[in-house]
Amino acid sequence: SSSDAFTTLTEVLYIDQDPEAFKFLVHYIRYSQIDLPRDDSFLFQRILCCAQELEMADFITFIKARTMRNIERSQAPLGLDPTADHDSPHVLLDSVTDVHRQYASEFDRRFRSISVALEQNVLPRS
Repeated sequence: SSSDAFTTLTEVLYIDQDPEAFKFLVHYIRYSQIDLPRDDSFLFQRILCCAQELEMADFITFIKARTMRNIERSQAPLGLDPTADHDSPHVLLDSVTDVHRQYASEFDRRFRSISVALEQNVLPRS
């Protein structure tokens, strides 16, 4: 039974992370939903650093993809706000797709890393 799986666990896992940033990652893990702060760039940076440290590849890929999509939109003739989230503020992420990976690859080609994008004030653009 499923309860047997829990009774056989003997190892306790402690994660020493920034509690304010970590709560956003726990929300993502529980609900596959990304809900990032729009008005606190320092917290946004801490969330990204925590996600990188925990090797949350899908989360990072999605953020990179979303950033590149918003950059593209900001360069469109419509003049959309590049810092705005053009989707729902609560984005449900079922799985990272090939489109996400393509955008994330473009992010990596253009900025080399999350750290460089943060230094250049490219992020947050989620």
